[in-house]
Amino acid sequence: MTSTRPITMLIAALGGEGGGVLTQWIVSAAAQAGFPVQSTSIPGVAQRTGATTYYVEILPTRIADLNGKRPVLALTPGVGDIDIAVASELLESGRTVANGFVTPDRTHVISSLSRFYAMDEKIAMGDGRFDQDKLIKLINEHAKDALLVDMDALAKQSGSIINAVMLGAIAGCGRLPLRLEQFETAIREDGKAVDSNLKGFRAGY
Repeated sequence: MTSTRPITMLIAALGGEGGGVLTQWIVSAAAQAGFPVQSTSIPGVAQRTGATTYYVEILPTRIADLNGKRPVLALTPGVGDIDIAVASELLESGRTVANGFVTPDRTHVISSLSRFYAMDEKIAMGDGRFDQDKLIKLINEHAKDALLVDMDALAKQSGSIINAVMLGAIAGCGRLPLRLEQFETAIREDGKAVDSNLKGFRAGY
């Protein structure tokens, strides 16, 4: 049986958190499984006013089953068209909701509870921090379901960086037609900090 609808994933990560590497791991795992896959990135801006976002589409029908046809995959995320929204930081997860990407009929949110404060929060005369409880409530109200966990803490505990933990959480959510071993192989084939990345992956998983 073939599927004509791709699985869509939006990833929001801050600079230095390895969002590009995370995206490449996902693409590599999907390619191993024989699925058509495509990723694109939208650069963020300086001074923590926006994340760099990555967009991935995976057609859950193997290339071998397409009878020579080639799917057309989108280059940019569509509002209301996201299956999995992943964020390395809670406010960035809130941004995906505010931008209309997270919908209660469709979107599974995976977000770290950790915060890295935006410039508007830092320069406020008083306590300019966004209310974390309101952000959590916003996400839960707009998502089909949500996994909210302090992935930064898990990364530190496992001696890795947050992108490996994010990959583990993505693998563990059960919404991609990929096996645990395929994600781990993607990390190994990347060849960088393999041991620590595998520890972070397993912590997230």
